[in-house]
Amino acid sequence: MKKVLLTSVLSLGAVVAFAQSNESDVYQSGTMNVAEVTQTGMDNESDVDQFGANTAISGINNEAYVNQTGDENASTVKQAGDYNDAFVDQEGDRNEAEIDQGVNFAEFNYAETDQIGDDNSSYQKQRFDNNVATILQDGDRNTAIQDQNSAPNLADGNTADATQLGDDNYSYQEQDGNRNFADVLQSGDGNSAEQYQDGADNTALVDQIGDMNAALQVQSGDRNWARSAQRNSGNTSLQFQTGDDNFAFVIQANQIGSAFGPSGKEYSSTPNVYTFSNNNVAEQYQDGSSNIAYGLQTGEDNYLWSDQDGMGNFAFLDQDGFDNIALSQQIGDGNELGIFQRGDGNWAGTGQYGTGHLSCTEQVGNGNYSLTLQYDAPTP
Repeated sequence: MKKVLLTSVLSLGAVVAFAQSNESDVYQSGTMNVAEVTQTGMDNESDVDQFGANTAISGINNEAYVNQTGDENASTVKQAGDYNDAFVDQEGDRNEAEIDQGVNFAEFNYAETDQIGDDNSSYQKQRFDNNVATILQDGDRNTAIQDQNSAPNLADGNTADATQLGDDNYSYQEQDGNRNFADVLQSGDGNSAEQYQDGADNTALVDQIGDMNAALQVQSGDRNWARSAQRNSGNTSLQFQTGDDNFAFVIQANQIGSAFGPSGKEYSSTPNVYTFSNNNVAEQYQDGSSNIAYGLQTGEDNYLWSDQDGMGNFAFLDQDGFDNIALSQQIGDGNELGIFQRGDGNWAGTGQYGTGHLSCTEQVGNGNYSLTLQYDAPTP
């Protein structure tokens, strides 16, 4: 049995409770630091390090709470700077959690990890000021990783939240900039969500209910907004946005009840409308500014692809049925298109190249084919 406790004379206090074969190291330097570790079970490990800078105003009011119940859990908390908070609560066996927050002057950071189940893993790292990160995992073998960075000296930070309910889910959130918001909600088994944001005031939302769904969101620029909502199993959503003020929206749904539509309002669905939603794939690519893309898929084995390059383009792709393919490409400014498919085995493609084009394609039935190409008139 090994029991280790190291605290500086300036620490407010540290409380550590042990069971057989547990191991805990606590080191605190600064003013009014608080660390509390409670371990119940076998072979738990906990390491809490709270450091101050070389000035009198740094390293104050840090708090770290670690509570582990079960066997073979491990938790590492490292904080350096001002007003950091870290809470880790693990219930189950073989869970791991690591929180690593800013260096020196990194005010008002907050991180919280709650893991209920077995074999879960989480990692949270925050650099510099005012970032907020929370993770809640309820199930087994889930993994959640968060990595956020913002400017120093009281700059606005980022917010990342991950909630995973089920088994074998994976989420990764990386944000660099200011006032970015990333949120992942996964309920089911074997889901995967990755979010990357670089810039300011970006929002990325992933909502997956079902099994074996995958979502990837990459945004670079300012004030971009991406949402992916997937229901049932085997759906894939890819969203890439580069520039400013872009908007991308994907719904892949089989839901009885209510969901959020493109307007942000709730719409009701019935079993007659949404019967299946499996193995759909949606890809959205945006490069420019003020582009809007909607993708709605209801059925199975549908594929939609949307590419926007320019400014002020609008695309609406709506698929209801089986084995439909919808492709759209807009290169230029101020183009608008819509593709609506109702049936099975339909193929529709629309390309707009230039400025101010308008196109609408509607397919009702099975095995339809449509190709629309629009170009600017040649200059005389």
